[in-house]
Amino acid sequence: MKFSSLNRKSQAMSMPFTMIFSLIVIAFIIYVGFITIKGFLENADRIKIADFATSFKYDVNTLWQATAGSKAYSYNVPSKITQICFASSARAFTTSQNTSQIVFDIKKLSNYQNSNLFLYPLSAPLALGIPASYKIDCGETTKVDCLDLSSIPNPYCIPTDKGSFKINLEKSGRVVKVVE
Repeated sequence: MKFSSLNRKSQAMSMPFTMIFSLIVIAFIIYVGFITIKGFLENADRIKIADFATSFKYDVNTLWQATAGSKAYSYNVPSKITQICFASSARAFTTSQNTSQIVFDIKKLSNYQNSNLFLYPLSAPLALGIPASYKIDCGETTKVDCLDLSSIPNPYCIPTDKGSFKINLEKSGRVVKVVE
């Protein structure tokens, strides 16, 4: 009799240990699942930004090679990017209430003087480990500064609507202009 009551007590003691161990394993699996999903979403954002930068450079280059023309383009970026800004370090920045923080943030970038396209807020692409600014130029072998930003405010920012935005480009002489 005593032996069977001891056996029952040991079974009762091992059940909580099994339950606790099962809960720990389930929590670990859920944690790994969240980390994996987060990684997939971050990679999707990296791909969207790279696709935008490549497509935009290609479209500017294609329009630059044309004899004349004007076209509206649509692009998609991650929804964390709220504005696409164009700025020229060769011109003085015009700060207003809306752009003073943007100018301040752009000047904090180490390579802002070599860039003319900025993804804002800058922290979104930088958190993904990718650049927040790009140099848009034209030509295959010899790079030419073909993007003319002289007729727009400096910086000129286009707000995104849940990650999508439209931009108008126009070939004027030997340059491509961003049209407001």
